[in-house]
Amino acid sequence: MKNLNGVSIINCDNTLLYENAIISRANKIIDFTNITGLRMFSSMETIKKISKKVSSIINNINFLGSGDFHHLTYSIISNIPYEFSLIVFDNHCDYSEVPYGTISCGSWINQASYLKNISSIIILGVSKISYQSKSNKIYCIEYNKDFINNSINLINKTVKSNVYISIDKDVLDQKYAITNWDQGKMKLDELLFILKYIKSKFKIIGLDISGECKPYNPLSYIISNEVKVNQETNLKILDAVI
Repeated sequence: MKNLNGVSIINCDNTLLYENAIISRANKIIDFTNITGLRMFSSMETIKKISKKVSSIINNINFLGSGDFHHLTYSIISNIPYEFSLIVFDNHCDYSEVPYGTISCGSWINQASYLKNISSIIILGVSKISYQSKSNKIYCIEYNKDFINNSINLINKTVKSNVYISIDKDVLDQKYAITNWDQGKMKLDELLFILKYIKSKFKIIGLDISGECKPYNPLSYIISNEVKVNQETNLKILDAVI
């Protein structure tokens, strides 16, 4: 695996346990299902404890489960000891402000902007930029007809060498992912094109993927459509960066 060390599953909600093809490719599964206060909103104290538990997988491809746990990206990247750029694919900006000492799946990018080793943060594919971030580290590209060119131009202008990538599949059209959040219209081929471009030009030091969805009928012996769709997309993302 070029640049990346392996595949890990951070199990917070059991959503990935239905994706057998992903489990078969995982080198490590870390179980956080017994930890309270992780879904959507957490204390920074809890996140710091999580950071210690994930310090060994910062250079892996890490599956986080539902987008409700996207802020666990912060717990991973806070361990990276050298300078890097953070590139995020998301239907939402995720840089809202929350009370001091807390972090959420909608605010984690704001907190990440204060990490000294992050030189820039690029958010790609949001449906609408409702307000601008106060940080001069954060750049945001809306999804539109010029999305690919705008993204490549910004990446070339901003990124130096090391890149950590965080993907929330809610950025994708529902044809390619089924999540528990409102979704964008990005095509999977567009996401894969940018991933392959980044891989060809820069060093990917780590990557995480969220945006899973529990099957509507978890007791069914038939693999549900949402699991099939998400697993197929996850596998294509893996193949694009490995």
